[in-house]
Amino acid sequence: LSLDDFGTGYSSLAQLNHLPFNEIKIDKGFVIHALSSPISQTIVQSSISLAKQLGVRCIAEGVETDAQVQHLVKRGCDMAQGYYFSKPVSADVLESMLKRQLED
Repeated sequence: LSLDDFGTGYSSLAQLNHLPFNEIKIDKGFVIHALSSPISQTIVQSSISLAKQLGVRCIAEGVETDAQVQHLVKRGCDMAQGYYFSKPVSADVLESMLKRQLED
């Protein structure tokens, strides 16, 4: 179970005591600005640290550049998703992509 868009709306710190989850997904609004905004950078780093301390995975949403990937890797983020890796695709297209990767 993912705590999606962490840091916004109902995915706040108050929910950590009430919801069973095994991963935190950092909202893309923070990830996109993490290289240019000290506040966003702090929120991303704190979210990664919090996930580690809670023993859950941390996923960054909205990753669009290699610089963002490197930033997240250096800070210990477990996973990332976004247009840097692929635009949204149908299940059929995803299956085809995965089969090609296994064949290579």
